[in-house]
Amino acid sequence: MERILEKLGMRTRLILSFGLVLLVAMLGTTLSINYYNHNFISGLLEQNNSQQMKEINYELNGLYDKVNQIFITFNNEQLYEMFRYQPHLSDFEQMKQRLDYEHEVKETINGNNMQSVVTGVIFYINEDKNAYVGSGPIQKNFSFQEADWYRKFRQSGSLKLMYGPLTEDFRPENITKNEAIYYMRAWNVPSSSGFRQEEKPFILFSINMDYIRDIFGEYAQNSRGYLISDKEENVLAGINLTQAQEEEVAFLIENHREDLGRTGTFLNREWFVDGVTNDQFGWHIYSVESTQDTFRDMNRIIRNINLIILGTGIAAMALTVVFSSRIMMPITLLNKLISTIEEENDTFIQVKSNDELGQIGNRFNQMKRKLQEMSANMYLSRVQEKEAQLSALQSQINPHFLYNTLDNIYCIAQIEEVDSIVLLTENLSNMMRYSCDMKNHRVPLAKEIEHVKAYVSIINMRFDDSITLECCVEAPLLQVSILKLTLQPLVENAWSHGILPKDGHRGIIRIDAEVREEALIVTVTDDGVGITPEKSRELNAQLSEVNYEAADSEKGSGVALKNVNNRIKLSDGPEYGLTLFPAEGGGCQVVMKVKRKQNE
Repeated sequence: MERILEKLGMRTRLILSFGLVLLVAMLGTTLSINYYNHNFISGLLEQNNSQQMKEINYELNGLYDKVNQIFITFNNEQLYEMFRYQPHLSDFEQMKQRLDYEHEVKETINGNNMQSVVTGVIFYINEDKNAYVGSGPIQKNFSFQEADWYRKFRQSGSLKLMYGPLTEDFRPENITKNEAIYYMRAWNVPSSSGFRQEEKPFILFSINMDYIRDIFGEYAQNSRGYLISDKEENVLAGINLTQAQEEEVAFLIENHREDLGRTGTFLNREWFVDGVTNDQFGWHIYSVESTQDTFRDMNRIIRNINLIILGTGIAAMALTVVFSSRIMMPITLLNKLISTIEEENDTFIQVKSNDELGQIGNRFNQMKRKLQEMSANMYLSRVQEKEAQLSALQSQINPHFLYNTLDNIYCIAQIEEVDSIVLLTENLSNMMRYSCDMKNHRVPLAKEIEHVKAYVSIINMRFDDSITLECCVEAPLLQVSILKLTLQPLVENAWSHGILPKDGHRGIIRIDAEVREEALIVTVTDDGVGITPEKSRELNAQLSEVNYEAADSEKGSGVALKNVNNRIKLSDGPEYGLTLFPAEGGGCQVVMKVKRKQNE
């Protein structure tokens, strides 16, 4: 993506940036209006529906209280007399007495203005003793025991039950049946009535469902309806909703029950749902209002605002295209001149006029020639300086060790007078040949280790096997190329300043190697007298950069560390070189970091 943008001109990027800002503004406006309108519509609908749901609940609770008051009036032993057989009364007198009780029931209902609400009352003791007060008789051979609502009432163990809506199932087929709500309460009849333990006497009020619908209908509008469900969320009735809408809303409620349980409301682009519970009827009542028209108006507003933003943006973009060409002309010219400078050395600006542009072109050509001369001189100077430094540093190391080796040969020849001088002379010859070979500045790590072994062999012949050399280098790393004569000075430093000053002049020198990213890390560790943290910090500060000062061998490590460190930094870069650390358990550890190059 960045490469594509780099290929585009600044003018094109400016226009694209303006278009992106315009797109973000339109998107931000749409999201902001949607967010605030969503909250505004939700709050407005919630406030309106909340008040209406309170009023509906108030009317339903009032209806429940009236029916319950009538039940309290009926729940006495006097009313039970209509079922009691009295032998001293004739059949006509018993019939008249029963009609009087039925008249009393109707008068009680009418006296409470409930004649349009309660369409009938059933008084039930058992299958043999029951009566219906209302319009028409009970269906012949109707079995209360088999009715689903009676089984539910008996099994629930509750003293009351609200069931329905349903079509009155106890009415004969040839009589118009009402859609009703059954309100049942246990009837406290005398124990002498003779009903069995499994029977449960009750008084049932058949409440006209149309009256319930009228309560909701007062608040229903064209876009608002109501859905009633029981505690198990089974849909009982829908008011001002089609069958398809009932199913859609029921599915919506089922899938967003968590939102409704948390806030009591739910809103999307099709429906607003507000739910309350009526404990008296055991209902969940949902006010359902279509929001399609509301969101359609909101989308129309958003579309108009976006059209205004788009029109303004197009006009602004057209002005940007016109003015950007004038603004970008000097920058384009400058870019062309700089591109010419970056091209090949013999490429210059073709000057065809003597005006201001021609003068600028001539001055750029002169500047390019001067830059070429300065760059060439600087390059030659750096190459010569680096070659001189490398040669000088390497030449310092060779005689430094040869003098010590000749001294070793002299001492051994004077003291031992044995054939071991042959081996000593062979090792010295190999070392001199390796050191004087100036053809290659870089060699495999394996050759450096062979050179170290020859050096250690010479030291051990003089000092009676004082050095135990351990090389822990994996085979693939032996072919990694490093600077020549960098490892032996580190081993010599470990012997001279670590093991030789120890009592008995004996110790272990260990060589390890590993690869870290693009670097080869070679570690030389000894168990000699060690180095203090203060001394290691002082030396590391000196080794942090190339140091051309002459090394003083009497003050410490001498050429052994500084020259090796300078050669590595000059060859591989300033991030490479030597670092000293006190070794764990005593001794010193020198870490050499060089650029990893596979030997060719």
